[in-house]
Amino acid sequence: PIVIGWSEGSGSMDPGNIEIATALPLSTYNVDNPPLTLGLGQRPRLGSNLVLDTSRIPTGTGAGVIALGFTQLTPGLDLGIIGAPGCRMAAVYDATVTVGITGSTHQLVLGIPNLPALNGGLMFGQSVTVSTGLNALGVITSNGVRILLGSI
Repeated sequence: PIVIGWSEGSGSMDPGNIEIATALPLSTYNVDNPPLTLGLGQRPRLGSNLVLDTSRIPTGTGAGVIALGFTQLTPGLDLGIIGAPGCRMAAVYDATVTVGITGSTHQLVLGIPNLPALNGGLMFGQSVTVSTGLNALGVITSNGVRILLGSI
């Protein structure tokens, strides 16, 4: 018997047509495990809400952290040395919010005070999830986001 294609399901993605003769060695690891992604749901304006949308959360993830800080780490601290290859710490975490996760997306909404002193304030954010089985540490990180508070 010859296996033509196989997927364990539960979020596996279609990598498209592949010409095996020219694609060897072949790996679909990055296709089946899209990166954890953090984005802003709306512009962070004074007097409104900061909406942090985490997506592409792996199946089976039960908890996570939204981390916020005032110091960006460029290009980011490589977490491969502690068992999370391909993951980076994008900022110094000055504050964290622990969240329970029940699906492939999560939204955290935080109020932004309408204080003129905050106009032009800069923060950095990142999502971190406890996702066992993807690496030795059992934790993955999202991209970092730059959050510029404004009045417009």
